[in-house]
Amino acid sequence: MPGAADRPQRDDFDVPVRITDQGLRETRSYPLARQPGILRVVVVGDSFTFGHGVDVAAGWSERLEQLLDSEPSVDRVEVINLAVTGYGLDQQLLRLEDRGFALRPDLVLVGLFEGDVFRVARDEYFGYAKPRFALQDGALRLGGVPVSTARPQPSGSRLWALVG
Repeated sequence: MPGAADRPQRDDFDVPVRITDQGLRETRSYPLARQPGILRVVVVGDSFTFGHGVDVAAGWSERLEQLLDSEPSVDRVEVINLAVTGYGLDQQLLRLEDRGFALRPDLVLVGLFEGDVFRVARDEYFGYAKPRFALQDGALRLGGVPVSTARPQPSGSRLWALVG
């Protein structure tokens, strides 16, 4: 959510997370109008691309930007991270269509994790409703929209929920 802030804590990390007014986990905002001479890369993905458990500067999209910016053959690069924790490929596509293409990227990268593929076949993930594409009459049709914003209800064993 734009403007959200949290501090997820586990034994192996304690990292503040802030979301910009554009709904990005970034340290800055990006104008829709592109600046001349800047290569714009948009990335989509799940928690690995989002950078769950690490500071923004340690995420791979930020490190890619730093690496490309130091490349003498490239003038300037913006790598814009649209990733959302828990998103499958279907939701990543929808996010790209909703926000990513408006940024007019030169290149789109997908941070692929094998679990993202399996999430496509589900109507929910960790108890949260999600959209789902289905093949109908030879074409992909989007269902499950609008997505319910109801909070998931506890339902027994977390292991059983994962197996399901």
